Amino acid sequence: MIALDGSPFEIATILVGMCACCVRPLLRMRRRQHVRRQYRAIIADFLNGLCIVPFLYLSGSVISTTILIEAIRSARLFFAVGGLIGLVFIARELTGRR
Repeated sequence: MIALDGSPFEIATILVGMCACCVRPLLRMRRRQHVRRQYRAIIADFLNGLCIVPFLYLSGSVISTTILIEAIRSARLFFAVGGLIGLVFIARELTGRR
């Protein structure tokens, strides 16, 4: 069996990011939108997928501070990426650019 060195938080974050890269093109095909492989779209889908797990942990921290402490200890980088993407999203909403 393969030994995994990463924390479950980091592994889940990467897996959700990779799943987002696969699911989004399928949703575009279902909606009959133009589905060609653009690297910008794939990278954006991956980064959006990376944000899901940190945001879920932050939502869970309302219930238990232990969840927040463990998540911050195990993966600061993913919280930073999630926060940066959230900041960019809010800035785009405030400026009205899409």
